[in-house]
Amino acid sequence: MRALCQSADLDTPPVLPVQVAYARAFRPRLDAALPYAAQAERALEWVKETERREQMRRRVRHRALTDAQGLHWIWHELARA
Repeated sequence: MRALCQSADLDTPPVLPVQVAYARAFRPRLDAALPYAAQAERALEWVKETERREQMRRRVRHRALTDAQGLHWIWHELARA
């Protein structure tokens, strides 16, 4: 990422842990009326279930492209839920 940004003369964006990025993706969909602990529990369940469904998809593991596709799939599922 750093090399790509440098070659395009752009600042390198901060890299977030995957779970933080997921939480930011679907945070607007959480019920703000619920206590924070309930929101956090719901978010964790949501991510774990989506990750479990992604693991069930048939694909080669531990290759950059397929791993990135798996992360993209989870992100997409969380964002559209």
